[in-house]
Amino acid sequence: MRILSDHPVTLLGVPSDYEGILLDELAATVADLRRHHERPRLLYTIPTFRNPTGSTLPADRRAALLAFAAAEDLVIVEDDTYRELSYDGPAPPSLWAQDTANVVVRAGSFAKSVAPGLRVGYLTASPDLVERLMTGGLLDSGGGTTHFAGTILAEYAAAGDYAAQVERFCTAYRTRRDALLASLEANMPDGATWTRPGGGFFTWVDLPAGLRASAVAEVAGAHGVGFIPASPFYVDRAAAPESLRLAFSMYPPDDLTDAGARLGAVLRSARVT
Repeated sequence: MRILSDHPVTLLGVPSDYEGILLDELAATVADLRRHHERPRLLYTIPTFRNPTGSTLPADRRAALLAFAAAEDLVIVEDDTYRELSYDGPAPPSLWAQDTANVVVRAGSFAKSVAPGLRVGYLTASPDLVERLMTGGLLDSGGGTTHFAGTILAEYAAAGDYAAQVERFCTAYRTRRDALLASLEANMPDGATWTRPGGGFFTWVDLPAGLRASAVAEVAGAHGVGFIPASPFYVDRAAAPESLRLAFSMYPPDDLTDAGARLGAVLRSARVT
């Protein structure tokens, strides 16, 4: 959102639930824009193991979203960064893989599946759009891409090491996810709910009624627990729910077990407002 806000575009959020974007709400937003003689051009979404909730858009909604985008001449930018990190079986087919109308631009990154410092990503789209990007000013004079890191990654993948690394990550992150979820199950107070992500880095906790994320953050910090509240993930921060994003990718299982216990204690002691 910060990158896009540097450009002369209007950003609008579309409501979602635990499974992802709500198609009725998207249709209503697009219809309202058209009534005001504005043309929506691009929809950004993370349909698979999305940040911040860890949820995955179901197959029926994927099909409906593609049909809607084709009918409305709307480009979907599919952020598919977390696809390889799937812990309960194969990830569902990407939107791009099911796109028959050339409405999807799929973007991915090796930052999650290899190392964040590489800053190497990839894009799949229609041949016309790929050609437009390849011949754009961004790549003039060899600028815009990290050739050295890209070459290293190409050799790494060709040697078979990339696939082995992804497998190691999936095993480790699955164990970490399970440790955090088990601790939440054992320690969260009544009224708290959370997602069970099938992949990616995050789970999303909805606080019990009456608790404010800002108040919980102050108490949690004193107990050595950190999280990101919902508001930074919303275009309209005032519309954000009282929820938390927990990331499990960085810490070993024992630390995550302890973190769940500490967070549960913080929620039980926080004052209801």
